Amino acid sequence: KGAIFNNAAQVWNHTFYFEQFGTWTPIEGQLAQQIVRQWSTIEKFKEEFVAAGMSQFGSGWVWLACDKDGELSILTESNAGNPLTKGYIPLMTFDVWEHAYYIDYRNLRGDYLNALWKILDWRVIEERYMFFKSKKKKGNVKMGMNISIDIDKVTVADGKVIIDVDPNQKGWFDAILMAKNGVKLSDL
Repeated sequence: KGAIFNNAAQVWNHTFYFEQFGTWTPIEGQLAQQIVRQWSTIEKFKEEFVAAGMSQFGSGWVWLACDKDGELSILTESNAGNPLTKGYIPLMTFDVWEHAYYIDYRNLRGDYLNALWKILDWRVIEERYMFFKSKKKKGNVKMGMNISIDIDKVTVADGKVIIDVDPNQKGWFDAILMAKNGVKLSDL
């Protein structure tokens, strides 16, 4: 994947991570319904999400993501990994790099992960989920970089989610995807 991917993805991942925190809000709406449909209860989902974060060996991320049909998955990615590179839409992530928790929690990663539920703004995650479930597939959604990305079109081709973003805002998406596909700046 290389340096371009690692740097671009880490900036994106961290910004996406911090944008989901603020004043705690309860989980409700269609996202809550989908979580209960897939995991039986919100508590079971949280337990599985934390368990996935605990199982991530070394540095990385645990993600809640959806596929092109709105089905949810808990995914783990090492280092700068991101569900976008696998055709999933990221909705929420918890950082499991030691720098995220070591000062406050030492080696108690589980305590850190459980504490994050108390500051999660579920409205942000619901907004992301509803945007990608909408029939319209066009609009504005908080997807990282501390900006809202104007999505021009979301389509599905050959089982992959294709996101067309405003040409003035697509640099980070391009950097992540170019690096994933092995394109180097020197190749351009």
